[in-house]
Amino acid sequence: MFSPYPRNEILTAIFMGYKNGKTIADRVLPRTSAIGSTKFKYQVYQANQFAHVPDTHVGRRTAINEVEFSGEERHAEIGERALSHVFVPRDFVGVADPDKKKAAATAALADIMSLDREQRVAKLVFDPANYGLNFALANGNDYFDDEYTDPVKVIRTAIAAPLIKPNVMTLGRTEWYALATHPRILAAVTRAQGMIGSIGAAGIATLDEVARLFELDEVLVGEALIANKSDASGVLKPIWSGNVSFTYRDMSAIGNAGQGFGNNLTFGFTAHNDQYVNSYHDDKQGTQGVEVVRAVSEDAEIICAPNAGFLLQGVLSA
Repeated sequence: MFSPYPRNEILTAIFMGYKNGKTIADRVLPRTSAIGSTKFKYQVYQANQFAHVPDTHVGRRTAINEVEFSGEERHAEIGERALSHVFVPRDFVGVADPDKKKAAATAALADIMSLDREQRVAKLVFDPANYGLNFALANGNDYFDDEYTDPVKVIRTAIAAPLIKPNVMTLGRTEWYALATHPRILAAVTRAQGMIGSIGAAGIATLDEVARLFELDEVLVGEALIANKSDASGVLKPIWSGNVSFTYRDMSAIGNAGQGFGNNLTFGFTAHNDQYVNSYHDDKQGTQGVEVVRAVSEDAEIICAPNAGFLLQGVLSA
């Protein structure tokens, strides 16, 4: 079927394949497989539902106990997000390969949209309203940047709070550096290894060492920076800042999350429908028309199990 905004498969491949090495949104709230529709449904389960074990013994004439997964079915809709770049005819004067210029524009659009998604995910994951009662504000005894505190105890207490033990820790770069260089963390990692490992000379723990210490699958550090639109100074600020989240991530649950079935819990996911790039000529702009490259992403970030996480707020003293 004819479309005035044709899909450019080469530029689409660039858009879908682009990765900003500083962003972590795709690992914090991973995307589902393509849903095939902008409308979807998902299940919200209470974490303790899967902790109740009925009697499984069956007598010769007794009825088998039935288990009902009484999750709350919710309906949602994926919105379109898009950005475009416009080329006027003179942009291609003397350019041997205009497609390379369009490819560069596509990568730039992908980078900006990646930062936009990073902001959305950070806002959700660092919002105490998405954790039920599982959140706490750090005080003077908890700060990561105070050498006299005990972040090992603080983190173990946070991980023990949810009914399902979190397996992912997410924090910003400044918070990570304070934690990774804290004397109590260094001492605990050294004891856990039974020897002085990589921390001996560097005085800083690695992501893997901290993950093993707290029996986590992954420690995610958000390093992306963004400019504040209302700040004319152009100062860049971290997207992930101030807090530390502990969440339970189940990739097998995320695969079916947008289909309305699946009984595995996961803290959250991203309902994904499509990503693509349109490339077309627009006669209505300019005196000679323009060439437009437009990147479109169809995603919706969802928190579906607030009880499968814990948020520790304000972990730095300033």
